[in-house]
Amino acid sequence: MGIGAGYAGLPLHDQGMRSYQSTAAAAAALFVLAHSAVAQGDAAQSKPTVPTVAVLPFDNLDEGRRVAGQGEKGWTLPSDPLAEACRLAIEQMFVQRSGENLKVVERDRLARALQELELHSSPLVDQDSAVRLAKYVGARFLVSGSIQPIEIKEVEVKAYELDMKNVTAKAEVLVKILNVETAQIEFSETFEGVNVIRSNRYRKEDAKERQQVTLPAVKDALKAARGAESLRKYFAKFAPEAKAAGSVMLEVAAEPGGCDVEVDGLFVGNTPCKVEVPLDKVITLKISRSGYESWEKQMKATADLAKRKIAPVLARKETPSQSRQSGDK
Repeated sequence: MGIGAGYAGLPLHDQGMRSYQSTAAAAAALFVLAHSAVAQGDAAQSKPTVPTVAVLPFDNLDEGRRVAGQGEKGWTLPSDPLAEACRLAIEQMFVQRSGENLKVVERDRLARALQELELHSSPLVDQDSAVRLAKYVGARFLVSGSIQPIEIKEVEVKAYELDMKNVTAKAEVLVKILNVETAQIEFSETFEGVNVIRSNRYRKEDAKERQQVTLPAVKDALKAARGAESLRKYFAKFAPEAKAAGSVMLEVAAEPGGCDVEVDGLFVGNTPCKVEVPLDKVITLKISRSGYESWEKQMKATADLAKRKIAPVLARKETPSQSRQSGDK
């Protein structure tokens, strides 16, 4: 090999040039990879974290009952229908109004957490237990509440030879929202509901169990919570775009009364009721009742739609005997 020749028969200056180009290409590739990693890191940091909320079992304090009790391993979810109706209604409000801006802990996961933590104090009343539970399920917010003792009054009136009797049940449902990170209660309000049963010599009412009288009053209190401006403003912090766009209140009725109302697959109340939905959002409204054909329709929640009542008439379902009779004709 002569002077001035490099390896592989290449001149030394060509060999140096190739080496320089290779090093520059490698450096450029590393720069691109590093820049991409930084960009991805910035994107991950800029992407907001969706907070999680856990809706705890509500306490039914009516007649001194506390439904969230301590089992063999710890506090468990209640089986009381009145308390569960409250918990479910508030949970659905979070899901419906916050959308993708908030995650809700599933009931089964919450039940397992209560059993596995073996809490010695109720998370409803003990803040340390509540914080432990929140960290375990990864919740930033804890929602709790209670049904206060329900007052039932009976008033008899005798006038113009008419014996009248009014039974009035007044319910109060307390809702509290705790921010676990700040240990501050961000929301606390009591909602009131009333159920009045009137009877006289012409319109007699059969004797009712206590829950038959109190349940409509509790539902009326939950109806007040759904329409409360204070809760609407609180939910707006999770979905500011919904606040900017506004919302409308749809009046829903049906024949017969007492039908279940669902918006986008979520139960929101029984007819007659008012349902708050985001303005100009396309929703699927479903009205159903046992023994009747369901009514379902997709519609846009406009201001004009809010001015009129949505009141379909549900058709009765044919029984097997009716089907056979119509087939014999």
